[in-house]
Amino acid sequence: MLYVLCGICLCPTFLHAQKQDSIKTRQLKGVDVTTARMPVNPFEIRHAQQTITETMLQNIPAKDIGDVVKHMAGANVRDYGGIGGIKTVSVRSLGAAHTSVHYDGLPVTDCNTGQTNIGRFSKEHMMYMQLYSGSPSDIFHPARYWASASTLVIQTRTPRFWGDKKMNLDASLQCGSFHSIQPFLHIENRLGEHLSSSISGEYNYSKGDYPFTYRNHTLSVSDRRKNSEVENCRLEGNLFYHNEQREAQAKIFYYRSLQQLPGAIVYYNPVCHQQMNENNLFAQIHYQNNNLGNKEKDWCRWRFQNNGKFNYSDLQYIDPDYLNAAHYLENNYRQWEYYLSNALTYELRAFGLNLSNDLSINYMESDLPDFVPPTRFTSQTALAARYQERVGWTGNVALLHNYFADYNTAETTQQTQKFSPSVNIGWGSNPVRLFKWGFRGSYKNIFRMPSFSELFYRLFGTANLKPEDVQEFNIGISMQGYKARYKTFVHFDADAFHNIVSNKIVAVPSQNLFVWTMINYGKVHVTGCEAKLHTIYNPEHLLEFSGDFTYTFQQALNMTDPDSKSYRQQIPYTPRHSGNAIIGCLYHRTQLSYSLLYVGERFTQGQNVEENRLAPYWDHGLSLTHSFRFFSDKKAPKKPASRRVALLKIHLEAMNLADKNYEIIRNYPMPGRQFQAKISVSF
Repeated sequence: MLYVLCGICLCPTFLHAQKQDSIKTRQLKGVDVTTARMPVNPFEIRHAQQTITETMLQNIPAKDIGDVVKHMAGANVRDYGGIGGIKTVSVRSLGAAHTSVHYDGLPVTDCNTGQTNIGRFSKEHMMYMQLYSGSPSDIFHPARYWASASTLVIQTRTPRFWGDKKMNLDASLQCGSFHSIQPFLHIENRLGEHLSSSISGEYNYSKGDYPFTYRNHTLSVSDRRKNSEVENCRLEGNLFYHNEQREAQAKIFYYRSLQQLPGAIVYYNPVCHQQMNENNLFAQIHYQNNNLGNKEKDWCRWRFQNNGKFNYSDLQYIDPDYLNAAHYLENNYRQWEYYLSNALTYELRAFGLNLSNDLSINYMESDLPDFVPPTRFTSQTALAARYQERVGWTGNVALLHNYFADYNTAETTQQTQKFSPSVNIGWGSNPVRLFKWGFRGSYKNIFRMPSFSELFYRLFGTANLKPEDVQEFNIGISMQGYKARYKTFVHFDADAFHNIVSNKIVAVPSQNLFVWTMINYGKVHVTGCEAKLHTIYNPEHLLEFSGDFTYTFQQALNMTDPDSKSYRQQIPYTPRHSGNAIIGCLYHRTQLSYSLLYVGERFTQGQNVEENRLAPYWDHGLSLTHSFRFFSDKKAPKKPASRRVALLKIHLEAMNLADKNYEIIRNYPMPGRQFQAKISVSF
């Protein structure tokens, strides 16, 4: 990689020399870089955000993106069902519906539940993930970026071709404990100077019959998990266009899941035969012009982007042991979404002004005889302004208008609208000896309508739920520096936050992983802090040590009724203390890493008493990767930057080394110690 970078840096020198006819050109020898490399800054010091890069991803033992997000500060991933289960992410105790997931620039929506299952996305071709708390630093986004308390951005890899190469191929096969198998294939093709395509496919199967031991006072159960089999596949195709001024991407994505739902551990009755089948298909297109009508003035320009998306999903829930006359229950739900977004930005040096509008229509139907199909029309318009210097002060302010209209065949209409402001202010110092400070503060108002499932699902919908309203405050500080003498890079972040939530919607599991109880808490106060430390130590050439550490404290108290027994008690399934550590060592092409995840005690009900307590848990993991490098074009010049390279990787992972069947949801023990091995090839 160092040779490639050196070759790129030297190329402008060669090209410049060719213009000088009187000067003889001469090929320079490569230079070996022996000092510590300055890593790309993974944090924006003037905004509350955190990033996991493709390189950092290799240090985290994980089955999917859901397991990776667990290592982000403030993110509480609820894993429903263990292996292959649904994974949703809640940030700063606000609930998963307040975390907007954006996949390659466009929001991933689920009008049924309002919560996105991030376990459906593959980590194999991910380029980076970013988590914003509050508003993003860049105002050139669709309006939905201002409609959520937190934003999880998942960006997949864009095709890159060296020299005259026409195709890239990545293939892998992963096998693991409990009969798990996961093949993956990704192909990229160069179709022209500015046009390329990619196609990928992944299949995942696991029997999920892991052993567990469950104790309750004097009783103990040792068994293997039943009805936990999962099978899913992902198919994705992309078409890319890119030049200096314009870029466009068209995507089609299909996900199919056949999942058995393991029941709660009940003494003397371990039988459960429920299952859930899901299909999801979406197609989206993104077009962006980075300098509309003006190619010469970079300090004064118009930028425009247009986005469109169609989304379809269906959900089938089957319970063959349901207690009715037929002793059988089958519910089918289908939803459609049509989404259109436009954003226009004017930039004048450090100033910028953005106007964006998102329109969407969501429709859901079911085969239930008494089900009234709902339709929701949503319009969100954001006006945002920003001032951003390269160093010094930066800030942005936005005003979002939300409009919702719910219709059904009973000719009843409910219209709701709300203005939501947000403000971000930041300051960054000039680098002094490669050392700089950053300070930030923000306020954001969030308005969330209840989802279709919270309102209309037969088994747990509550028609009289009220919309949530959130006041979000944050202050933070950052420090970043590189000490050449000690060959060490350090980045530190600390944020304190306070959230006031009115009419908070809380989901509590009742019968199984499909049937929940939805309730409104009148008011919830969330107060907490986050601390993040990222460091790299490079003592010598080819040897590097890295460490990532996070800690989160959050106190989420029910402040609704002073006479209630749950007043000033921690809301269900929210830990006060959590943290993680990832320590890695890279030598040449071998990488070893250790990960630690800690989640403190939680309570399953509003009253924080011993019988509702879930014990804290620790999760330890190890990861080992070794890469073999081959030159596939032996006739090419003996310069690494100009020769085609094939890589073979062997990756070994061990998860939950302590073999603890800890609980994320009460009576649903998670898998104990497990192993997985992966072999991958790319050329």
